[in-house]
Amino acid sequence: MSFRQCLAALADVLLRGHEDQHVAIKSGEKKDMGSFFRPLTDEEREIFMEMVQDSQDRFLDVVDEGRSGLTRDELAPLADGRIFTATQAKDAKLIDDIGYLEDAFEAVKKEAGLKDAALVVYSYRTGGAPNIYTPTATAPSVTRMGSVEEQLLRYLRSMANKGQPSLLCLWEPGLLRLLTE
Repeated sequence: MSFRQCLAALADVLLRGHEDQHVAIKSGEKKDMGSFFRPLTDEEREIFMEMVQDSQDRFLDVVDEGRSGLTRDELAPLADGRIFTATQAKDAKLIDDIGYLEDAFEAVKKEAGLKDAALVVYSYRTGGAPNIYTPTATAPSVTRMGSVEEQLLRYLRSMANKGQPSLLCLWEPGLLRLLTE
């Protein structure tokens, strides 16, 4: 069941017997399209389908322009909304290689003919240790990032003193060894 279906089911249960109490005050006929409080009309469904198709066509155009070795005809059957593993994406020619941020950075340096370069990440920080996943919100900052291990260790050290629960994902091979040394 999709999130929207869950919400619709919840709204149905909560509003049962109160259907006539919902009033939409709107400035245009289509302002409440997709509302949980009423079914879609055929015209509204067609409008949403046009939006979805437009997004699908744009996706196909962007991938077709950006991926050499993959024709639009080969791409179209893959563009059905599914999620691919890295291996599946590589086999389908959707990506060039599988790796981590450092691998991509090294590949770019090699392709550009650079021996020494720094990875600079622009982000808007709200607090905490800087990392490639820092949420955007306030003033911009420029941070020179270390390896994934260094970033995670900085983050773990900063969180250890706060005494608050947090979600941590240890995904870098060999990282556990670094944390326990």
